[in-house]
Amino acid sequence: MSTGKSKSSGDEKNIHAGHRERVREKFRQSEFKGFNDHEVLELLLFYAIQRKDTNELAHKLINACGSLSAVLEAPIEFLVENGLTEQAALYIKVIFCTTKRYLEDKFSTETHLFNKDLLRKKLVTSFLGLDTEKVILVLFDTRGRELFYGVISEGVFYSAGLNIRKVAEFALKYHAASAIIAHNHPSGIAYPSDKDIEVTVTLRDTLMKVGVTLIDHYIVASTVINSFTSDPSLMEVFL
Repeated sequence: MSTGKSKSSGDEKNIHAGHRERVREKFRQSEFKGFNDHEVLELLLFYAIQRKDTNELAHKLINACGSLSAVLEAPIEFLVENGLTEQAALYIKVIFCTTKRYLEDKFSTETHLFNKDLLRKKLVTSFLGLDTEKVILVLFDTRGRELFYGVISEGVFYSAGLNIRKVAEFALKYHAASAIIAHNHPSGIAYPSDKDIEVTVTLRDTLMKVGVTLIDHYIVASTVINSFTSDPSLMEVFL
């Protein structure tokens, strides 16, 4: 009896092994060309879950989240609640964060010269998957070279989340000539509130007093990005 059980277990293992090798070979031949989203996720899970049908798990996760991108962005706790082990959920987050890091690096030029289009892409990438508001500051020297890029605060932009004095201190520390500020609206639209506008004006005036020009203020909601200088109704803030 025990022999029969062992044979069944061995057959199942061989079936999974054969399937995994066929999926890997498909990727070797064409990378992800011709893959459905659940097949992409299934392949990723091969390396986090050794002995389980990851095809079924992949379908379940995509159905729960709505899309592959939403699975990658989902919190670890949510992934665990929907069938992943803690290790597998952590692996998915490593993949997602590595991708973000790659894109941020890719969208930076070798000389870090100011490039509006690349900066917009970099900002959208930095805010991907965040469910809380964060503020990013970018500083440039007189030649437009990037001196600093990073999150300087968390919380609602117009509240204590943004410390204007701290922004000015950063600018002075890096001997910046100009700056760009950006923040995200996780559950809203890429348009500033009245208070966002009020704080932006105060920030512009404060930086001006220390010899730093505020070039623009970007607001990001998912993959949509809007700026004060691209909107005629807001442009006067920077005139």
